[in-house]
Amino acid sequence: MPNPRYFFEKVVKPSYHAWLFDPLCEWKAKTAASNADTMAERVFLHWYYLGKQTSVAGTTNVTDYKAHLRDHVCEDFGVVWDVHEGYHHVTLTRANQWRDGVYGEAVLGPTEQIIIERDDNSKCPFAFVMHNVMEMWRKQLADTGL
Repeated sequence: MPNPRYFFEKVVKPSYHAWLFDPLCEWKAKTAASNADTMAERVFLHWYYLGKQTSVAGTTNVTDYKAHLRDHVCEDFGVVWDVHEGYHHVTLTRANQWRDGVYGEAVLGPTEQIIIERDDNSKCPFAFVMHNVMEMWRKQLADTGL
C-alpha cells in the first residue's frame, strides 16, 4: 500500500484542485470530499500495519479514527465523511453521522457556490469545509513525518 503522503499528493490534492477550478461541478466536489475522507483510511491502515496505533490516536478501526478526527481534530471532517457516505450509499445510516444531519447541496448566495445544508437548516459553504479538511491533512501528515 502506498504511503499516505503519496495518496494525498497524487489523488486528494489533484481532485481538490480540479474542483477548485470548477467550483459548481457537483461530481468534482463529491469526488474531492470522497478522496479527503478516504485519506483517513489510508492513514489509519499505514500506521495500523506498522503497529503504531498511537499515530492514529490509539484507535483500532477506521470508523473510530474518523470519529476521532471529527470530534478532536477538525469538526469539518465530519461533513466530508457524511458527504462521501451519502454519495456512496445514497442515504446515511451510520449511527455516528455528524450532528444528526444528512447533507444536501444547493447553489446559493451572491456568488454561486456549493452550500452544504444540514437537517437543522443551517448552511455552510462547501469551500470552507474542504479548505479546513485539506489543512487538517497537511498538518496531520507533517506532524507524523509523512
